[in-house]
Amino acid sequence: MLEVSAVLLGLATTLLIGLGVSCALKVVEFDIPAPEGFATAEKWNRAFNVQGVKGAGLLGCFERILYFASFWTGANIAIAGWLAFKLGSKWQTWQHIIKVPEDLATIDQLEKFHVLTQFGNRIMARFLIGSVYNVLCGLGGVAVGRFCLQLLTR
Repeated sequence: MLEVSAVLLGLATTLLIGLGVSCALKVVEFDIPAPEGFATAEKWNRAFNVQGVKGAGLLGCFERILYFASFWTGANIAIAGWLAFKLGSKWQTWQHIIKVPEDLATIDQLEKFHVLTQFGNRIMARFLIGSVYNVLCGLGGVAVGRFCLQLLTR
């Protein structure tokens, strides 16, 4: 019974800490201005300034629960497997689905390079910050849960 209480407290801590992920991700939220000569700013913003993705919050919550459970039980292979799957999924998405058009005809090549670099950096930073934040949430929940378990079993 004491261990169940510690696990629930640790899980609640993990989920509570997870509420701050949007603040952490705002660090890398910035708009990429439309270059001169591009058709319309509205089309540009729809393509390059996407903020938040439906379902990402729920996926992040599940990810935090997975990290917590894996750290609590010592199933580190589950964490490694998830991170490998996550990396592979992101790679596939970028390689085959979200490919930026090669020819943005109205944009100077150096401007195009600058825009794509900014866009790539923002996406990569969100991916890495979100992943690390979720790992730390799981670790934080385990730390709180184990600390409480030690206090309760004394």
